[in-house]
Amino acid sequence: LENVLLPEAEPPASGPARVCVIDFGASTGPRTRGARGKPSYQAPEMHTAEEYDAQLADVFSLGVMAFTLVAGDYPWKSTRPNLCPRFGYARQRGIAALISRQKVRC
Repeated sequence: LENVLLPEAEPPASGPARVCVIDFGASTGPRTRGARGKPSYQAPEMHTAEEYDAQLADVFSLGVMAFTLVAGDYPWKSTRPNLCPRFGYARQRGIAALISRQKVRC
């Protein structure tokens, strides 16, 4: 989560707090190939030889970031096939099943 910045505090009357997310490494263009970023944030399609939508890959990373902020831990260590059992579980059964299995409560 080192790419999440909290700007200097402003007076409460100035509105809601702001959060800045920086370093969208995958969004270098509309379509790309190859893995970028840390393994826990990489969209699964990065591990294929095919082109993928870089902006959708960054949206996947935002989802990982949101999960981590709520749960206090990454949902998985890697999205590379057959490397992380937790990601395999989420891919087969869905993120809701993983959240339930990990007993994450919001």
